[in-house]
Amino acid sequence: MNKNELQKNTSSSATFSDSLLQDKFKNLPQETQSALAELAAEKEIELGSRIKNDMVTNRNADINTERHIETAKRIQQDRFTKGTDKTISEIKTSSGNMRIESKSGYCYVATATYQNINHPNVIILRDFRDRYLSQSLYGRVFIKFYYLIGEYIAFFPNKIPAIRKVSKVIIDKIVYRIINHYYFKQ
Repeated sequence: MNKNELQKNTSSSATFSDSLLQDKFKNLPQETQSALAELAAEKEIELGSRIKNDMVTNRNADINTERHIETAKRIQQDRFTKGTDKTISEIKTSSGNMRIESKSGYCYVATATYQNINHPNVIILRDFRDRYLSQSLYGRVFIKFYYLIGEYIAFFPNKIPAIRKVSKVIIDKIVYRIINHYYFKQ
């Protein structure tokens, strides 16, 4: 509903209480009327701004929800979900946050390296896979190849602490570059 429609509906639905308020308003001193009118104008601007922000927030939520759904569909179609986990999207809406969960495959080497499937770097790598790698043919080929060999490579950082330390340094550098290049483009 645009501003004109809102004003039209408001003015056409004036009630007895509205006219009483208007009469009381007219009985106030001019200075108080001016202050209240100024405050009402500020609140109208604030409300208009909130409405616009909510519209943008909800549009972004729609886009992020569609992106999540497309990624989940692509994962199912490509069948690279050997060893499943959940991909979770926290999406901000004007009425709060929305959480979406979809199945996705493990990041074997990163999970073995950090010994934690929910380590922040593991989550970033899964998100990078779902958001960026799965969007291109080469990325999907890499993902399929990784799921063929990743479990076997993960054996080494999982069982050998020295390799785990080296793997952590390498993965930390990769995640740092991913964050800077894909998430915080300059």
